[in-house]
Amino acid sequence: DNYIHEIFFFLHHCMLLACCCLYMLYAKKTGNFSETAIFLKINSLLRYMIIRSVQETDYEQLVKLYRIFFSKHNIFQRPDNSIIEYLKDQAKTSPLLVVEERSSLVGAVVLHQFGQTTNGSHRLWKFRHFAFLSDDVGVQLLKTAEDHVKKLSKTVKIELTIAETESSKEFYLSNGYVEEGILKDHYRPREKCYLLGKSLL
Repeated sequence: DNYIHEIFFFLHHCMLLACCCLYMLYAKKTGNFSETAIFLKINSLLRYMIIRSVQETDYEQLVKLYRIFFSKHNIFQRPDNSIIEYLKDQAKTSPLLVVEERSSLVGAVVLHQFGQTTNGSHRLWKFRHFAFLSDDVGVQLLKTAEDHVKKLSKTVKIELTIAETESSKEFYLSNGYVEEGILKDHYRPREKCYLLGKSLL
């Protein structure tokens, strides 16, 4: 398995190198040539990310990821074993997706369905514990999560609850989510929580 993974990794980088060369030629031809822009484009393309379902060996890394992303969280301040037990329970009933980059976990989300119409054509989802270490990772994970739930019904409504201590609110707003309400004392006393939503119709 490791051998196949290394071959795929090598071919992936060869393909991206070719794309970078084509991008540079296009930039020169159009006159939109900037060394900084080229560097950022190449850096973005060379990121080797895999988005997949959680595996048994992921949970210790997940604890570290969630502790980094959620500096204040009722669950992720518990002892490691308690957090791992909680995440495993979540994964039994809801898909838990992780983002792996160079053998490290850099993103994760729990996709929790909490309602649907009688015939199942419209479903309600909450993206729980959505964590990402960079906007690039967040965008890819968000798109994958949205694509996953959209395949399961004709229309979809996605909701997130974001505590005011979290810095990700603007990220969601810039990716098509809208603020639908404010909850008081939701996670902790005297703390606001923003209810964000997005419909996929």
